[in-house]
Amino acid sequence: IIYLTLQRLNHPVLFCDGRKLDDGNTTSKSPFVENKYREKYVNFIENIVQARASGKSLSQLDVKGMMQLSDNDSTRVNPLDNLDNPVEKAILSHSMRLIYLTMTVVDEETRCFEEGGAGPAPPPRPYIPGT
Repeated sequence: IIYLTLQRLNHPVLFCDGRKLDDGNTTSKSPFVENKYREKYVNFIENIVQARASGKSLSQLDVKGMMQLSDNDSTRVNPLDNLDNPVEKAILSHSMRLIYLTMTVVDEETRCFEEGGAGPAPPPRPYIPGT
């Protein structure tokens, strides 16, 4: 899920020694993700990325809404459409959090490195009473 999210965000995958897996180009595919998983989760990730870009918070998202195919005229079968298995539904719910967190980390990294960390520091989150 993380590799697919980074690929969708056009963010390069870096190794600890500084090497890049790719240049962040969406045509480069991560060798760590099999095509069957890439096809299964592409719309799920796209919907979450779009929802966050439109300003929705994680608490406003639900698994069923994020499973819809991105293109409404599609006749393809959504591979995530059948959520009868409660374990898979729970995994998808946590995957939404993971995708959202990955996008937050990429945004913060961009602000830190590309913008020089300029500007006022955002307020610490979450709010802890008494601090």
